[in-house]
Amino acid sequence: MIKKYTTIVGGGYTTYHNIHHNLGTVDVIVAVYYTGPMRRQYKKAEITIISEDTVELAFADVPASMQWKVVIIG
Repeated sequence: MIKKYTTIVGGGYTTYHNIHHNLGTVDVIVAVYYTGPMRRQYKKAEITIISEDTVELAFADVPASMQWKVVIIG
């Protein structure tokens, strides 16, 4: 069964964000979207699968508060 997890990241203090999705698989697709009116996809985030329930996002610059929406499908 395919499941989805979404969250908003960005706090203005770090370039790394651990996302705990609890999907129970390392076979995930991760997409990052700008939360502003354009809703464009951000393709410069480095994504690392940490475990069956966690991925890490690394941004080149510190994201502003509530800047990015993360969608994880697995």
